[in-house]
Amino acid sequence: MKDSFSHGKIKLNLKDNDNKKYTYLPITDMGFYNYAMKHFDDIDFPEKINTFIDEQEELYLRVGLSGRYSDNKGRDGYWLQINGIYTFPNFDTEIRSYT
Repeated sequence: MKDSFSHGKIKLNLKDNDNKKYTYLPITDMGFYNYAMKHFDDIDFPEKINTFIDEQEELYLRVGLSGRYSDNKGRDGYWLQINGIYTFPNFDTEIRSYT
């Protein structure tokens, strides 16, 4: 999904196998990120990529932690982030090309 608060940023919402919801996770997968930025202003971008992902048999997400973050409001910790998005049996060659 596009981040409506920060143009040029994309986020992921997901539900894990235990039905726990995670929302607004930043996507740092460079292939996916570059693809999304190239197509960010396309009207059909979110639907197109979601349809492609939904058509795949398997979806693997590499989940990681950001570097330590602290701010002047007393928050101190780490962000969950999506470091990799991999679809099987098919993948989008533009996403995985890293050009």
